[in-house]
Amino acid sequence: NECIDGVKLLKRCAAFKFYNSSSQEVRTNEAMHETANNACREYNCSWIWHQDSNILNVNTEVMRKLVLINVSVSSSLIVSDINDDNPAVNFWGDTVANGFYKRSPDYFDVSKQLYAGLFAVPYVSGAYLVKAEVMDDLSFHQPSYKDKDSDIVFCNSVRKSGHLFFLNTESVDMNFINGRTNESVAYPMFEYIPENKLAFYLSFYMKWDHYRQRDWSWSAATMVQHPCEDVYVMELFTPNFGNTMVKAALASEQWGYRSWNKGWEKLDTLALHDVGYGKAWEFFSTDYIPTVANRKFNGFESTGHPLGAFFTRMTNSSEPTDSLQGNGVFTVLVSLSEGENGQLFFNDICKVSPKVGDVLIFPSRLTNFVRFVPPKNGTMMSIVSFYK
Repeated sequence: NECIDGVKLLKRCAAFKFYNSSSQEVRTNEAMHETANNACREYNCSWIWHQDSNILNVNTEVMRKLVLINVSVSSSLIVSDINDDNPAVNFWGDTVANGFYKRSPDYFDVSKQLYAGLFAVPYVSGAYLVKAEVMDDLSFHQPSYKDKDSDIVFCNSVRKSGHLFFLNTESVDMNFINGRTNESVAYPMFEYIPENKLAFYLSFYMKWDHYRQRDWSWSAATMVQHPCEDVYVMELFTPNFGNTMVKAALASEQWGYRSWNKGWEKLDTLALHDVGYGKAWEFFSTDYIPTVANRKFNGFESTGHPLGAFFTRMTNSSEPTDSLQGNGVFTVLVSLSEGENGQLFFNDICKVSPKVGDVLIFPSRLTNFVRFVPPKNGTMMSIVSFYK
């Protein structure tokens, strides 16, 4: 996507991936960077983007911004979580005698964006943009350094060649993705949520205006719909979230008919923890649900810890359910795919046709029965979660 976006500014763009694996010909950090540089020369490129960390580009125009800054070597500020008191970032502000680096006096202020602007710094890692015309002056290899320190060698060579390394801190355009992929999870990005809260909320899965419903600025957020008595609908999740969850759920072979509460055993369901998403869903629930639910349902207090969370699916061959009562104090339903004319009826009088990404919150009590009506075509899938 970055490459496609960059075409508007750079006329053409080519992307390469090099894997640091013993099964590949390219094995060392130094060799990967040099291979990329050689490819850049072959294509007669103007710029080369080096990235050697797991990074989420929150701002998809990050390359465009750095090109327009138009310096020899540059990067944007990368953080692990902007809300941390001590965020992990991608730069050091000072050097020590042996060529390594340390924090400068203004390190924390720059990290937290108390100072914003374009700073010349001695060391940046993770990802950076380099002008092709200066690449021959730069190196990733020095015999006295280990391969894992190739980033230090590169930054030393930037300074020794007379160039400056600029860091743009005007906005946080990128975030480190922490943690490793759990190979048992079919689509693991949701698994990263507890370690990558900001990336989750701002890019992959959430619509920012609706995320603000849980924030102090909730009154400025997009209006919550109120189609039925005590039923609230928020357009919270993105289509990307729906697609990811559907793919992960359909890849599982543990679907079945399980009694989550009386009557629910008629639905084909799959527990979120059976696909490795239990921890991530609990994180989202405790972070988001309490403030929204407590504001909408006066007198209800909840910590947001789910009593149960599961996928549901219905096709045109499914039977409509009876009127079902949720468990606990209130129920949250997230629409993942719509099907054609898939519907929910509350108390058999109020009809809701949720769109992908819609979140419905309603009390789990006798006055709020819900009935599932299958779609005419396709599959209607949801996440349902009960809360005490």
